Amino acid sequence: MTTTLTPAEAFPPGEYLRDELEERGWTEKEFAAAAGDRCDSPRSSAVPGPRG
Repeated sequence: MTTTLTPAEAFPPGEYLRDELEERGWTEKEFAAAAGDRCDSPRSSAVPGPRG
């Protein structure tokens, strides 16, 4: 018996996160606050595109 394996789809995590934030109507700042980050200093973003 031969099993055919199908590789999982690879996707950029930043795009996934951006889509999730958009679905929830959250900004990156709101997500950061919900994740416990209360810092307002500029940082690199995991989400591609303009910041919001």
